[in-house]
Amino acid sequence: MSNKLATLIAVTNLKGGVGKSTISSILASKFNAKEDKKTCVFNIAKGQSAETINEVETIDYSSLLSIDRTISASEALASIMENYDYIFVDTAGDLSEELIEIISYIDYFIVPFDRGKRVFEDTITYLKSIFTSGIIEDKEEHNICLIFNKYNNKADVDEVKDKYINELNLIALENSVKFNIGFSKLSNSDVVETMEDKKASIDTLSATNAVAYRIFNKKIDDLYLDVKTHLESVIGEK
Repeated sequence: MSNKLATLIAVTNLKGGVGKSTISSILASKFNAKEDKKTCVFNIAKGQSAETINEVETIDYSSLLSIDRTISASEALASIMENYDYIFVDTAGDLSEELIEIISYIDYFIVPFDRGKRVFEDTITYLKSIFTSGIIEDKEEHNICLIFNKYNNKADVDEVKDKYINELNLIALENSVKFNIGFSKLSNSDVVETMEDKKASIDTLSATNAVAYRIFNKKIDDLYLDVKTHLESVIGEK
């Protein structure tokens, strides 16, 4: 990918149901609308179409494979890199062959999770497998934004944040790597289901003036600003 132009942002976690596809869609839509930047979602979860839930432009690797069965994930990604400013890579619920193939090109990792001891353990195990196993070549510094998704109690946020960051700092110390860690949150809301059912962004829904949509849009704006600010602090502005 010598002509790489787009910033590659992987939204990933081993644990299913933590909101990877939703977060990909929400953030891609916000970057597209607020930054006036060309943005898309590149879905590498084979057999799972992301087009049905995204208002923002979405490219499914599975669809490209149906046209050319020989195209690799890295080749597919390279073919669109010059067309976008930001590409959000929506990943499968495992350390897939496709993710391993492109992981060294990723600029920024977004890791959504929800509450629970099992989620914490699985997420930390997954991050160890990514950043300490040698599958990412020629990088000792990694940019990560943790997103506490679908939380119900504000009182939990600081405790959960400290728990994850402390564990990542320990991993970094034990494995001689560096993590630039950001953090954000998004509360649980039925609006997400409406967005997916209607295949509409929160900005589109908010235009209807429904109070619930406008309240949740403010929370998504806060999420977007957290991610944007941290992204620019570690990578720079586009």
